[in-house]
Amino acid sequence: MESDTTIHNILVTGGTGMVGAHLLHKLSGKGYNIFTTYRDKQSILKAEKIFSFYTDKYKDISDSINWIECDLTDRNMLKKLFSEVDCVINCAAVISFSPGEEKSVISSNIDIASSVVDSCLESDVKRLIHLSSIASLGDTENGEEHTEENIWKSSKNKSAYSISKFESEMEVWRGIYQGLNAIILNPSIIIGPGDWDSGSPSIIKQIDKGLPFYTNAYNGYTSVYHVTDAIYSALKGTEEGKRYIVSSDNLSYKDLIYTICNTLKRKAPGKLIKRWLFKPITFIGEVFNRIGIRNKFNKQLEKSIFNSYFYNGTLITKELDFRYSDLKKDITTIVNIYLDDKQKQSQK
Repeated sequence: MESDTTIHNILVTGGTGMVGAHLLHKLSGKGYNIFTTYRDKQSILKAEKIFSFYTDKYKDISDSINWIECDLTDRNMLKKLFSEVDCVINCAAVISFSPGEEKSVISSNIDIASSVVDSCLESDVKRLIHLSSIASLGDTENGEEHTEENIWKSSKNKSAYSISKFESEMEVWRGIYQGLNAIILNPSIIIGPGDWDSGSPSIIKQIDKGLPFYTNAYNGYTSVYHVTDAIYSALKGTEEGKRYIVSSDNLSYKDLIYTICNTLKRKAPGKLIKRWLFKPITFIGEVFNRIGIRNKFNKQLEKSIFNSYFYNGTLITKELDFRYSDLKKDITTIVNIYLDDKQKQSQK
């Protein structure tokens, strides 16, 4: 497909993250002049690593991109940068569920969104595509599916990341009310290749190392290919002032784990763990966190692996030129990328 007739220059914030790097790879060669922000040279190498999963000419892709070192809260720099582009795709966000980092996560993500929105308004950017999360959606009753219409209700059970994504969306809606042409995308848990030691790609490595148990809880999943396709559809489409859930399947953790194990040719876990057995671990983890011994075992982790959540991601298929690919086939592709990379690393 050729580039849009009115959008030629695109800026991707957070282009060195998993979604951002895959998006840069997707946009390359489509006739756009691509800019992206980065924090340090090391992060560019991470993006190039993702490019290398798909082509030996990953350096050519990297060289075709205008890499700009940028503090996304520096509004003067953003205004100058945004004045040179037609569209901004905001993939930048601080992601952390670690105790002690709550205030930083909230303030950082709100500051980034506020700076991006204000700079778009001041620079007459034609379109903003804001990558949010299902974490910003309102709650449902009795396990019903989440939709774009759910109303947010504040509660003490909300994670700092969830609060930060909701407040960031509020900044985008503020921009929309002030005349900004914007679309918000809310992906569910994104499965994709990237840094196998952090974020959602680490799920595959953890399962490869051996996972002794599973739970029966459900959650929404989507592949990184769905997300980049959705962004591209939003870029090419005419809809504005809307939000769309990007979630292809509601899977049980057992189903997800067994799908990954099947491609890894690993024995799937045979033990179903009950919540009451996990609660002592949560309690000990919470105590350690209070006395300064940081660990991942807390109420948020317990909630994420034992509570079931369902998401309806069909609206985007009705209003944009977008279709989901088969998630389990995508997972198989992603796991095979992991296995190929693992073999390459072992030969170094």
